[in-house]
Amino acid sequence: MSKLFIKRKPAYFGAARKIKLWINDECVGKLAIGKEQSFELPPGEHQVKVSMDWCKSKACQITIIEQQSVKLEIETQFFLLAMLSTFFRPSALFTLQPA
Repeated sequence: MSKLFIKRKPAYFGAARKIKLWINDECVGKLAIGKEQSFELPPGEHQVKVSMDWCKSKACQITIIEQQSVKLEIETQFFLLAMLSTFFRPSALFTLQPA
């Protein structure tokens, strides 16, 4: 099996709350600010996204190769933009990107 590592970068917005982690449309856990989790995944294509209430990230497609580790980071928009995104663009609040 290969591993997916997901780290949540520090940010002011939502700092007191955990963020839900979704892999292939299944909620696999929650992640606090500044923390990292790992998941064993079979080789192939996987869809990863995160959410907090009605706010979420766009889906991130990853390809896992046997015995390979993939690392992703969760970023939250700057505080003032995050507050606006919460109401006007909730799908733009969080970004998943390669670490």
